[in-house]
Parts: sequence; C-alpha cells; structure tokens
Amino acid sequence: MKYRYPLVMAFAIALIAVAAALAQPRTSGGRVYLLNAGGETIAQPHVRGGAQLSVKAISSAGRVEYDAKTGTMSAKGGVRLTLTTGTNSVIVESDEIESLPVLDDRILKR
Repeated sequence: MKYRYPLVMAFAIALIAVAAALAQPRTSGGRVYLLNAGGETIAQPHVRGGAQLSVKAISSAGRVEYDAKTGTMSAKGGVRLTLTTGTNSVIVESDEIESLPVLDDRILKR
C-alpha cells in the first residue's frame, strides 16, 4: 500500500515523457519546390517523400546544383522538373527551381 503512490507517480511521469517525445516535430521526408519566373515565386508544389524526381536543364545555359550537406537543390537558367509517383508524372518548366525540406507541413527557413 505504501508503494502505490510512488509507482503511480513514476508511471505518470513516464507516460508524460513518452507523450512529449511523440509530440516532437519530425521531418516528413517531403519537399517543397519553389518555381521562380521573372524574379518571383510563381508556384510552390509540395511533394511527398516517395516521389521520384528528375531535374534537367532545358538549354545549354541551365545548371543544376545539389548541396549534399543541407539536402537542397537549386536549378537556374531554364530547367524541367519531372515528378513521378507510380504511373503518374507531372512535368513543369521554369526559369529557376529551388527545393526545401518540409517539417510537418511547414517550410524550413532558408
């Protein structure tokens, strides 16, 4: 009987710790792509983590850069972005494309 209160308190503290750990934001593995034309962002498609991605320069002046440290991609000079999931594909062409990771449906700050 004298050990009931400490056991209940220990269980409650453990339950609160587990709930707090589960409430922490986690990266969804998704990405948001900023499509720029004429110097301003014209679209921001959010893409889930399982989608296949292909980025190609349309012209010889185009270039694609990938930063492995931050996991971001930047493409300039006229580029084509192809997103594929299963048998469905979406192809978008833009002057510039930049990718940013998504954290629980919020864009991470650059």
